[in-house]
Amino acid sequence: MGVFVGVRRTQIGGQVNYDSPPEGGACKGHPTDWWYPLLFQGAGGGGIKEQKWNMAQAKAICETCDVRVPCLEYSLRHEPLGVWGGHDERERHIIRRRRKIAVSRSGVPRGIPN
Repeated sequence: MGVFVGVRRTQIGGQVNYDSPPEGGACKGHPTDWWYPLLFQGAGGGGIKEQKWNMAQAKAICETCDVRVPCLEYSLRHEPLGVWGGHDERERHIIRRRRKIAVSRSGVPRGIPN
């Protein structure tokens, strides 16, 4: 398993750019499989109990993160998998539906027509 290198934050003209992940995340240096427990399921990532524990660890770390909101905003548009901004895939799917953001097949979300 790898080590998560954290997220990047970019600003353009004083505005936060959600087209790239923010920098300085609390996730930096923690095991990658905590944020992607389902991806590591078949790669020796343990059983359901261990996956739930990993995801709980990731979410707990996200709760302490200074860039949690921009991380979540980035993920809603660009990341269909993993824990981002303290939310898993299912939780972000619900947020996307409420905000009418759809993920295209390429993984890049697009607006849902009214």
